[in-house]
Amino acid sequence: AGEAITFRLGMLPESLASVPDNSVDHVLCFETLEHVEDPVRLLAEFQRILTPGGRLTCSVPHDWSDETGRDPNPFHFHVYDKARFLSELGRYFDLERLVAQTADRVKQPGDACIWLKRPRSLSDIPVDRDEIEAEWLLAVATKSPLDGWQVPYRENAFSPDEQWEAGNA
Repeated sequence: AGEAITFRLGMLPESLASVPDNSVDHVLCFETLEHVEDPVRLLAEFQRILTPGGRLTCSVPHDWSDETGRDPNPFHFHVYDKARFLSELGRYFDLERLVAQTADRVKQPGDACIWLKRPRSLSDIPVDRDEIEAEWLLAVATKSPLDGWQVPYRENAFSPDEQWEAGNA
């Protein structure tokens, strides 16, 4: 027996205010941080609503800046590179995995504003590598399980009937 799905309409992060603390197991945030005025505040809200050990899967465009250093997309408030993305995520989460995604082009590593054609790809990025080729950065990050030492455990995987049937298994 599934629970009802609830949809909320609003601006982020304010629209998350009614979501209880430690109540969400996984947050998917694709192509969003660059669109909100205060992405760090949004990440703080994700950390608040995630259960201890809960995961955030997140992506941002990788260095879509022009010669001025700004993103020419008028709906993007922020330009992300690997250092900024990891710094903001690291304030609230433990990084599990960092991935480079490319559809058809990447910005040449370094200071040049030159775009190079590349095949579609998805590959892990070592955290200590500075120069990377990616059109987008994707991360899987975890809210520390230690953040919830006082949060009561809530079973989400098995129904009460399934738990009863399993006994002590």
